[in-house]
Amino acid sequence: MYFQLIKFRELNRRLVIIYLLSFCIQTFVIIIIHIYNWTSQESINSSWFNLLMNTVEPYSDYKFWYQGFAEQFLYDDWLPYMQQIEDPSKYKNILEYILNIIIGNRNLNFIYPPFFFYSIIIPSLISIDLVFLPLLLANLLLPFVIYKFLDNIYGKNVAEWGFMATALSPISIFYNGGLLLNTSYITLFFTIALYFTSINRFSLATVFLSISILFKQTVVFFVLPFLVYVTLQYWKNKNDKKIISYFKGFIKYSGIIFVITFLGSLPWIIINPKNYIESLLAEQSITFNPEFSDLAYNFPVQWYSFLIRLGAPYWLLYILGFLTFTYIGIMLIEIIVVLLLYKCYKKNTLNIIKFLDVIVYTAFLTHLFFPRGVYKYYFTFHIPLIILWLCFHFNDIISSDRSKGSKWMLIFILVSLVIIVIPRLYYLIIIWGIIVLIIRTNLNLRREQISLEINNSSIS
Repeated sequence: MYFQLIKFRELNRRLVIIYLLSFCIQTFVIIIIHIYNWTSQESINSSWFNLLMNTVEPYSDYKFWYQGFAEQFLYDDWLPYMQQIEDPSKYKNILEYILNIIIGNRNLNFIYPPFFFYSIIIPSLISIDLVFLPLLLANLLLPFVIYKFLDNIYGKNVAEWGFMATALSPISIFYNGGLLLNTSYITLFFTIALYFTSINRFSLATVFLSISILFKQTVVFFVLPFLVYVTLQYWKNKNDKKIISYFKGFIKYSGIIFVITFLGSLPWIIINPKNYIESLLAEQSITFNPEFSDLAYNFPVQWYSFLIRLGAPYWLLYILGFLTFTYIGIMLIEIIVVLLLYKCYKKNTLNIIKFLDVIVYTAFLTHLFFPRGVYKYYFTFHIPLIILWLCFHFNDIISSDRSKGSKWMLIFILVSLVIIVIPRLYYLIIIWGIIVLIIRTNLNLRREQISLEINNSSIS
């Protein structure tokens, strides 16, 4: 058995208290949002409703979409991927879209991969009120996965810090735990994929990467960096360094991903391949003639959306958004991260730390250049990545300096809170600041390492 989570009774008292506190907060948010329908009590035109939706984004996706899918399946003879997808963005707001569904007797659009559909349907066969269970469970398991991950590499002290940071993350508590949004699955399974990568169990890593794709298609951005890394590392200690050998490794691991995602897509990809693929694309396509209109509260935002509100001219928005709406930004990111991995490999410095750096870059930049735009809850996916990045690069400080570790924990929590409450048109500026800080820190650490190597060489 390659992966075994730490048992709850093995945690020390402090971790148990923190975990239970996290669980209680998540339960409280679930009660006020989903049982007492906190946001639903407000008029869609009220100032309080608009303030909430334009800051913390407390969307009712769980009750409207996820339970809605279950009700359609159970009572309306509905199946996903069977009908032509309708673009909700053509409606002025979510209320108009809902009225069209009710009056027009239409079904909700399903734009997620099959595993997410199954995660909704299986518990709903017992009760429609149990759809939340796997969503919440995925979020509750994440701190244990982080603990196992870090304990395996850096020991108990660092693992405990990572466990606490994950359990106390306001973004994860609010969006994945309290609002029960869909990113908890991919966050959990993608982190497990990283864990197996760290212990060189590359086949298992690609299996869990495939599973995460089958829960949410945005993970596809990480397929190429994963394949390049595992291929290079698999053949790192081999005597045969021929190109054909690397090609065989690439085919092996890409074959695992293809087979699992194909099998996981059955029977939908056979029954109606056109609708299946269009549903997963969610009306996304390359354009060179974009429209820049002020966004309603229920639409995703791009990093330059705040300039639309400020009245920026079309030509400026076109220049700033060009890499986004043409998908060129996403393609450039994929090329750059592959080149970074290959450069590290040629310098014999490629390891799990360098790979994690590349994954962090990919995660932030693909979200910033995602043509459809993003919601705040998308960044719950980044929480374990940031925690792992901090622990990988500063494990000595975290394990030996408790006061500094506590200070970093406080900063981490405060930044998460700021991201939640800041207006949705402006929080991506902070995200830009975070990725720039991470890249700058990595460069400084690299310079320090090179300087240390030079000094040691001169001494010897």
